[in-house]
Amino acid sequence: MWVTEFSSLCSEVSFELKAIDICSKLPNYGKHILKHEHITPILIELHWLPVEFRIQFKLAILAFRHFDGTLPPYLSSALCTYQTSRSLRSSSEKLLKTPRVNLKSAGERSFHFAAPTAWNSLPNNLRNIPTLSQFKRQLKTHLFRQAFPDSQN
Repeated sequence: MWVTEFSSLCSEVSFELKAIDICSKLPNYGKHILKHEHITPILIELHWLPVEFRIQFKLAILAFRHFDGTLPPYLSSALCTYQTSRSLRSSSEKLLKTPRVNLKSAGERSFHFAAPTAWNSLPNNLRNIPTLSQFKRQLKTHLFRQAFPDSQN
């Protein structure tokens, strides 16, 4: 099942050289999956993030776009920049206000809560990167190192 989904994904993005390279490796990875081996070495080799880190990646990019003004208004209105009433060290940082949630399960999965949580958990040097392309590159490296601390990359 995963192999068919993967091959259909590859056919959609086959115009990219990287995707073509990945698709050429598909038969080898299909054998590994059918043998019920761990997916972690494959993710490391392809430099893919596990699902929970991919979600954090997407949320952090949306939060970055909130600060540079390229996020659509309907999403940007759901995020509030953190502002202190007094002069504190944290007042110079780019932080988002995390709202209180009533329901732990559904509330913490909402965009209103998850995006600020993902953004505020990033190191300050990542939050202050000026361009989206640099941010994406360094964010993926940061999350990859968190996901696979023992890998060589």
